Amino acid sequence: MSEVGRQQLDIAKQHAAAVTTTLNAVNAYAEWAPLSDLSKYGIIHGCGFLLSSPDFQLHACEFFKLVSPRKRPVYDSASDFDSAMSSIIQILMNVSREFLVRSSPAGGAIDESDYEFVEYVCESMVSLGSSNLQCIVGDSTTFSLYLQQVLLRDAMSKPKLSVHSSGDGLTATNVDSTLAQVDEEKRKILSFLNDDICSTILDISFQRMLKKEKLMTETALSPGILELWSDDFEGKGDFGQYRSRLFELIKFIASNKPLVAGAKVSERIIMIIKSLLNSPMPSQDLAVMESMQMALENVVISIFDGSNEFAGGSSEVHLALCRIFEGLLRELLSLNWTEPALVEVLGHYLEAMGPFLKYFADAVASVINKLFELLNSLPFIVKDPSTRGARHARHARLQICTSFIRIAKAADKSILPHMKGIADKMACLQREGRLLRSEHNLLGEAFLVMASTAGIQQQQEVLAWLLEPLSQQWIQIEWQN
Repeated sequence: MSEVGRQQLDIAKQHAAAVTTTLNAVNAYAEWAPLSDLSKYGIIHGCGFLLSSPDFQLHACEFFKLVSPRKRPVYDSASDFDSAMSSIIQILMNVSREFLVRSSPAGGAIDESDYEFVEYVCESMVSLGSSNLQCIVGDSTTFSLYLQQVLLRDAMSKPKLSVHSSGDGLTATNVDSTLAQVDEEKRKILSFLNDDICSTILDISFQRMLKKEKLMTETALSPGILELWSDDFEGKGDFGQYRSRLFELIKFIASNKPLVAGAKVSERIIMIIKSLLNSPMPSQDLAVMESMQMALENVVISIFDGSNEFAGGSSEVHLALCRIFEGLLRELLSLNWTEPALVEVLGHYLEAMGPFLKYFADAVASVINKLFELLNSLPFIVKDPSTRGARHARHARLQICTSFIRIAKAADKSILPHMKGIADKMACLQREGRLLRSEHNLLGEAFLVMASTAGIQQQQEVLAWLLEPLSQQWIQIEWQN
């Protein structure tokens, strides 16, 4: 640096080449050399110092990317290893904190040339949380920075049971102790996942599911400063993969903190609905609402899938969850949308509530009535079927009919008492000529799904009833000919 200051650029380049070569040599040792030696001889400190240099930071960060996943070897002193790893944690924490400040509204923005370096830092942080949890959990504030994807995926995974063949047949060995050990590890990790941390993870996940290009910048709800996705990025498939991992995060939190997830997703959706109701052109602002439908679906499935301990029964948590989702459902049912795009997204939201209806049968009738109301709000016959509006209306009508199928599957036996009412409305629409054949087929499929929960006899009776209108056509002379 002093040579650069004296404008001795040729000499400075030689020094820079020496530093780069040294870093390459250090990285050759990073994967296997004892971590205590890397610390004792100042290599960890030196590489940490070089993280602040734009010329050397990538090479220096490569060192931390290599040492972060290292696990404590048997021949190393536990205290020496943990001490060295703790210094690595502090170095990377400082770098992360610096970038978080720089990326905040007050700090400006991260330069595009820094993205690769930031990615290296993130990968190193995840490796630390995955391989060296014992060096992090002592400080809950520090630990919150390490709630990264790999750690949470490990907490979700189920143990693989070792099964061996013996003379007495197949037996699972040490199953109980393995399950107990896994449960204990999960409990240790989950004890640090307090409500505030989970709430923040959900906030960020909800923001990052939406692409910037989908928003009408003048009117749409702001997605927040973390929004980075673009069409170009999604075109490479990266956005889809990233979003699927966000869904894993959402499902994980919903399974372990159902009240936090239920309240957070309900609160955000109601806020979006109110924003749409106050918007002069709500159909242009639908992107935010559309992005939240999958989030709701993942939360509801995770909480009310039947295997979750909070689903069903009369526990205090279950009753509180029912109150939350009952309030959200009430908001959805109160919407009087008639535009095809709005009707379609509302149908998707009612579908997403299907697993909840299994445990809240009182709301099933209201949902069915709403679906028929949405279907009737869309034009059945239009003057010019080839227009864009007509195509959207037809598509939305089919979507509502499909919603009947998905809700019938999810709500299970809760829908059985309403079969006659649905049949009567279908017959009425058919008599009035307000039901296309494709729509009748979809509703018929939904009806068969409902009947399947009542047994094979009921299903056969429903099938005969559905085929009756067709049989009346088949006996006509034109069909016979």
